[in-house]
Amino acid sequence: MNFDFEDIINRIINILKIKNKAELCRIMNVSTATMGNWKTRNKIPYEEILLICEKYQLSSDYIFFGIGNLKEIELMIKGRLSEKVLNNFQPELLLFHEVFKSINPISYNSKEELIIDIQKFDISFTNKIFQINEQTKNNIIAFLIELSPEEYEYVIKYNNNFLEIIFQFRNFTNKIFTLDKVSS
Repeated sequence: MNFDFEDIINRIINILKIKNKAELCRIMNVSTATMGNWKTRNKIPYEEILLICEKYQLSSDYIFFGIGNLKEIELMIKGRLSEKVLNNFQPELLLFHEVFKSINPISYNSKEELIIDIQKFDISFTNKIFQINEQTKNNIIAFLIELSPEEYEYVIKYNNNFLEIIFQFRNFTNKIFTLDKVSS
């Protein structure tokens, strides 16, 4: 089977929601001349692409063959996000909610700008109510740092819905565990 260089590169650009091939070159840690050489020779850089798939948890079936679609990929991203959030922190959700209520995350140009403002966020009014401390804030920052570009974009774009869904799922999960304790 012959792969088309342009199709593969365009699928990576689309799924990572990056602007152009130069940005992809930075992610791949190769020069634009190298990318141009690959394109001219229609050489597929399998190793580099598989590393991107692994790093960003992308479907190699989608990247190489176009199997699946962006909606399915977005569902996988949402599932990974939910799993990360629910597995990693509960009290942090409360602080995350407070931070997003007080600042407009969409107005930030980068993840780093948002992290700086979270570092400055005053937790004194919430820590008495929710037992939140500096470690809680550091956990949120670590969570944001760990997000892939598409996961971060989703959290920022849909921050209100994201938090609402997570809270509903958390409440449902808590009910299940409570029922389990009552019945035993």
